[in-house]
Amino acid sequence: MRKYIIREIEGAWDSSTMKVAITKRSPHVNSPQYIRVEEDAEGWNYIYYDRNKNRSGLMVNAWWKQRSGLEYFGEIRNNDGIRVYPALPIMEKEPEVGRKLEGVSFAFSLEDGFYLTKYEEVTWTYKTISFHETLGPWSNIWRTALEEQKRVYNYLWSSEYELMSVWHLFKDTMQGYERLYTGDVPDP
Repeated sequence: MRKYIIREIEGAWDSSTMKVAITKRSPHVNSPQYIRVEEDAEGWNYIYYDRNKNRSGLMVNAWWKQRSGLEYFGEIRNNDGIRVYPALPIMEKEPEVGRKLEGVSFAFSLEDGFYLTKYEEVTWTYKTISFHETLGPWSNIWRTALEEQKRVYNYLWSSEYELMSVWHLFKDTMQGYERLYTGDVPDP
C-alpha cells in the first residue's frame, strides 16, 4: 500500500506548456491517504483508503490502444461507477517529451451491467511534458498533463508507471488538491 500526503492547493495553469504551477498549499482534512493497486481483468484498481485506513474509493485505469497504434494508460472508471471510453490518458506506454494527444471520451453510468445513461462527453488534451533523471528524492520521472473542459491535471510517474504525485485544479477557481507519494506502508 502506498502512502500519500494530500494538500489543498491554489495554482495557475499555463495552457501552452500544460503545466500546473502551485501558488499556495494548505493542509487537507483527509491527509494522509493510502492507495493499494490490484490488477484484474478490467485493469488496475486504485483502491483508496482514508487516514484511518478505511476504504474510501476506487478508480480503475487500463491500457488503451489508439487506431494509430499509440498506447497509453488511462482512466476507464471512477469512484461513482462512471465508465469512460476511450480511456482518459494519463501516461503513454512509450512516452515522448512534447507529444500531444487530443480526443473525445464518452462517460456512461452503469446499472445492472448495462450502460444506462450517457453522463457526459469529455473533450481532452494530453501531453508528455518532461522527463527528469532525478527529481527530488526520485529518479527517472515523467511529468504528464491532462486537460478536460472543467479540470486540469499534472502527474509525476516513475518509469515503472507508478504514480508519484498528482496536481488537480478546477479551471473556474484554480483550486484543487495535490497527492504526493511518501513511501510504502503495510496493508490494513
